[in-house]
Amino acid sequence: MTFILFGLILILTQTDIKSWILIKYSLFVCTIFFSFNQSYRDLYNFQNEHLSNYEQIIEYSKYLAFL
Repeated sequence: MTFILFGLILILTQTDIKSWILIKYSLFVCTIFFSFNQSYRDLYNFQNEHLSNYEQIIEYSKYLAFL
């Protein structure tokens, strides 16, 4: 699906091959970042299931401040 989307962007903007390779590389880096971020959130939620809601808010705000 993403290749179709970027293929349409390539056709509509009529960019050259180097730009399309850069777009694919950027998509790859963003995919790795978001998958790492999601897995970290899942691990974070799993570790903090025993905390109360108030403690979870404090811990999550610390995590957001870290970012």
